[in-house]
Amino acid sequence: MPEQLCFCKARIKAYLCAGIQRLICYTLKPIVPVNIRLFLSLLLSLIGCYASAQAYDQTCYFGFSFEISDNNAWGYGEPVITQVDPYSNAAKAGLKPGDIIMEVNGKATYLRHYDLIASWLFEDNSNEVKFTIRNLNNTFKEVPVSRYCRNSDAVTESELADWYSLYSVEGNNTRHFSLPMVVRAYSEVDFTDYYTYDFIFKEKTTEIDDYIVHQIEKGLNRRGLTRDVNDPDILIQIYYSYEPNKNYRPDALSDSKIGEMRYDVDLQRMVKVPVDSAKTGADASNIKGSVHFGFQFFEKKYIQPGQLTQIWDVELQEYIAGDYSLQDYCQMHVPLMIAAYPYQSPTSEMKYSVDFKEYNYTGINFNRKDLCTIENVDKDSPAFAAGLREGDKVMSVNGIPFAHSAFDSKNAYADFVGETMAFRDISAGFYNDKVKDYSYPWYVDSYGKIGKEFRKKHYAAGMSYLFAFERYVNSKPSPELTFEIQRRGQAFSFKVVPQKRKSANLVNNK
Repeated sequence: MPEQLCFCKARIKAYLCAGIQRLICYTLKPIVPVNIRLFLSLLLSLIGCYASAQAYDQTCYFGFSFEISDNNAWGYGEPVITQVDPYSNAAKAGLKPGDIIMEVNGKATYLRHYDLIASWLFEDNSNEVKFTIRNLNNTFKEVPVSRYCRNSDAVTESELADWYSLYSVEGNNTRHFSLPMVVRAYSEVDFTDYYTYDFIFKEKTTEIDDYIVHQIEKGLNRRGLTRDVNDPDILIQIYYSYEPNKNYRPDALSDSKIGEMRYDVDLQRMVKVPVDSAKTGADASNIKGSVHFGFQFFEKKYIQPGQLTQIWDVELQEYIAGDYSLQDYCQMHVPLMIAAYPYQSPTSEMKYSVDFKEYNYTGINFNRKDLCTIENVDKDSPAFAAGLREGDKVMSVNGIPFAHSAFDSKNAYADFVGETMAFRDISAGFYNDKVKDYSYPWYVDSYGKIGKEFRKKHYAAGMSYLFAFERYVNSKPSPELTFEIQRRGQAFSFKVVPQKRKSANLVNNK
């Protein structure tokens, strides 16, 4: 079971968490829609859990998740990284999903229990752990990764961006989608043996052939493989076809009603694609045709030297509506298909999630119980450079006041969310895993009104500074934030220039 690597010597009082959940669900029932109540219930229970913890030390983590592989073709019996948090120390060190961890501080991980490996990461007081990894472009590489530690009662701005995501759901959401993608992987193959590739070409290639080859090459290079036209480890063969639908009528129902939301790797956003993956469109008059596209991997070095042996292949077959070309289809889907290589069991459907996050990073970590108190400040951060320090009490940011406890802050947040629903576009709703229900973006023509709502004192929307670059938070966004604080009974004002952090983290949910 993949887990985020963290460490906290604390005990959780579960009954307090449950009590907070019940309280928020019942007290907010008259004013807040059910999906928002459920989200706030979860949010407050998280704060309640942490607030009730008997914290003895710091919370430390690296910023990646792993699982012990049971895949014979990739890292069997060893930990394989499944997710790396953007901007984390693991990401800065270069760790990537799919990396196989061979050693932790020189200790071999093969056939070791998950809990034992996790304990090695925190068994001493050093700030750095040395991982030995192998992946698609390294057989053996040592990667030192520093721990990130904070006080156990602290909450980061990254976490707060998730908690307060309904202030700015446009840039802070988690989306799910799936592809009718068939993956075949051959269990007798160890994919760590293959580092280079080339293509099997027909006698004469077409423009679309060249385009697809370029897209596959770009995707594989991004994954760490290298093209070698002289002695490749893998030979790739592409195939595709387009079948027009004989029942198609140009005057049929609008093509715009057909489509599914999918992630565009190049644009780093969700887009609507005019496809019918349910394969129910063969007789539909508004379906133009069907596309069948895939590529196969062969090797001839190890299994049967000198002979081509198929070791992996992936394919998609869908109905298409409208003027959606095969070239457009390949541009969108080749990166998603390559994301399944090589750490993927055979499947007929591939599920993905994308975590979108966009927020202002200052480096402040707030106290979970009292969100206007600074628990600690990251070194080398904008807030630290500006002069903000542990123990400072934030009274306002950009003139918007803070509440005086976590519970008060969440009540004000609930009021804001419930009372500003009129400014949200219900027709543009989407399922958002951050709230475990549907979310709705702001109406563009209401941005000015929304900005005024943020500034109403009873909402105590101080945490909106995380999204202060958006026009629906500030009609005239400024590159700096003004923090009014109290320090030992005296008032101070600090100007902080935050770093805008933006990420779209694609995860292949096997």
